[in-house]
Amino acid sequence: MNNHLKGLLIAFLGVLMLTPDPVLVRLADADTFTILFWRGIFFALGVLIILYATYRKNTFKELKNIGKPGVWIGLLSGIGGVTFIAAIQYTSIAKVLVIISTAPMVVAIISWVIINEKPKLYTWISMLIIVTGIYIVMKGDTGTLNVMGSSLAVISIIAGGYSFALTRKYGNVN
Repeated sequence: MNNHLKGLLIAFLGVLMLTPDPVLVRLADADTFTILFWRGIFFALGVLIILYATYRKNTFKELKNIGKPGVWIGLLSGIGGVTFIAAIQYTSIAKVLVIISTAPMVVAIISWVIINEKPKLYTWISMLIIVTGIYIVMKGDTGTLNVMGSSLAVISIIAGGYSFALTRKYGNVN
């Protein structure tokens, strides 16, 4: 299997696994910090198990080797995850997912700024259509909680966008 097909398969499986996430967060009927605590614990355990299964006794050496770029990528990913969960608690799941769906556009813009990867014309046209769609969705967003939730969702995609762009820029970081 070539790398492109492998990447598509991983992306598809990732979307399939993450699709019920917002609904499960809402169904948990717990406050934001409780959800973030348990989510963080299980995420950290999962990562450590994968690292240990991959590197065995070199696990901590690999963790130390990530350096500043790895720490920034991790921090930005964490901010994206925290603001995503908080956004779900403050506004509708549909609104959060519409905002989150703009992530590829945000990554394209941030990648242009950070690694000088200029988007093609059709990407700019897609971005214009996306921004128009978001404007339509957000137009009636006047409640304080909705604005807070929408703002948190935007912060989530910006943090995620920087994280993805830095991951591409520092491809040598494990």
